[in-house]
Amino acid sequence: PAVLAETERNLRGIGLFRNATIASNADEKDPGAADVDVVTEDAWTLQPKVSLAFLGGSHVTGGAGIAEYNLFGLGKAAEVFRGTELYRRLDILGYNDPRVFGTHWHLLATGTEDSDGRIRSLLLEYPFYSLQVPFSLTLAPSYIVDRERLFADRVQQPITFRRIQTTMAAEGDLALVATHDLVRRVGLRYQEWDDTFTSVQNYPPTSKLGLEDRRTHALEATYTEWWPHFIKTYFLDQLGHPEDKDLGFAYGLRIGYSPEAIGASTNELVLGSSLSLGGQVSADTYSWLYLQTAGRERAGHLADSFVTAEGIVYQRLPAILDHPQTFVADARGDLSSGLFRDHEFVAGGDGGGLRGYPVNFIGGSRRLMIHLEDRVTIAQDLFHLMSIGAVGFFDGGEVWGRGRSLEASNFLASVGVGLRIAGTRGTLQIPVRIDFGIPLVHHVGVNAVDVGTGSGDAFGTFGQPFYAQDNSVSVPENFA
Repeated sequence: PAVLAETERNLRGIGLFRNATIASNADEKDPGAADVDVVTEDAWTLQPKVSLAFLGGSHVTGGAGIAEYNLFGLGKAAEVFRGTELYRRLDILGYNDPRVFGTHWHLLATGTEDSDGRIRSLLLEYPFYSLQVPFSLTLAPSYIVDRERLFADRVQQPITFRRIQTTMAAEGDLALVATHDLVRRVGLRYQEWDDTFTSVQNYPPTSKLGLEDRRTHALEATYTEWWPHFIKTYFLDQLGHPEDKDLGFAYGLRIGYSPEAIGASTNELVLGSSLSLGGQVSADTYSWLYLQTAGRERAGHLADSFVTAEGIVYQRLPAILDHPQTFVADARGDLSSGLFRDHEFVAGGDGGGLRGYPVNFIGGSRRLMIHLEDRVTIAQDLFHLMSIGAVGFFDGGEVWGRGRSLEASNFLASVGVGLRIAGTRGTLQIPVRIDFGIPLVHHVGVNAVDVGTGSGDAFGTFGQPFYAQDNSVSVPENFA
């Protein structure tokens, strides 16, 4: 049964099917044999991409493009998109090949030309595609030029600066144990991040902003343990589409050294860890806990270090007139020490966790967020094209540090309602959200009611602690 369940998950994860189910029946004549029935539902793989987003603070963005997820019937994907984000215009060209020349090598290439820079990124990997695969290899170079912003010190508009980032990651991992119940791996990694900062006209020079060019060339050792426990469930984050969730326990550790001898700016230790733990409290109650830490040690002092903790609980409630209902509670805290000047915790509208407020409304070095949301599915696979849902929500939070104190009067909160729409002919079926937020605590520049749109959930973005809507297109060094 575990192998059949894994195969079913893998089929859904290919990106070509709306759904996949596998069932088996024992052969009455041969106890050692069974009949296996595999049922797949094809999805539309050629998908036009049209977006129109209203972000917190009356900002409007959008774009258009097209993506094919089964190019020439070979399971490869290509995408072309042109659009406008909050701080830039961009043209994107992407290609994803999960089976290069029929092998198990995976290639992902992305290139953009933006109004404030460009991106060139490449991922070439030989992954753990099976329990029988003893090793994996990864090579991931990238080059990014963009304009970024500081939100903690702004007077009316965020302070803008320019960053050029060159990165290189090379990693090899070895599976010490690989079973359906336990995975244990060790690895060696080389990470290189070179960041150069320059000032932008009409803004303070980088020296006054505390931005210093830096180079990190780290040799690291990694260790991972994972006790997987996958389940197939419904009506947690999606509108009736099967959701494969891992209720298992996993943790990862990494430690390395970045020496001046191989080009680093300074001698320092680089450290990081992550942990995730899921649980099914009852038949209709699920919970997950996430922890993440990262930082550097220089002569006994921590630099650019943080700890992030997030807990989320899903409770399926009695249906309302046969419409499925789920209540979600989420809490998150981010603490830091000696963050680099270009790293901030940000909160605000859209994906910033405080619907009803302007995008990137506040920034600092510490953050606390709380979310409550009641989700009701109104219609499933309507006209065989879409599913529709509605939500009611409460968001609350505060960001402090870098001149902003932690006080009850600074706490921000909002309530509101929203609409969820998910296309049912595609593979992911991630809902599009339209939220109407009403701020309960008013400040200068905050509207009485704000409309925000986007895709996916408005919270639960674990792994993106420095997330700021469309600000940085680069990856902070301690997450690469």
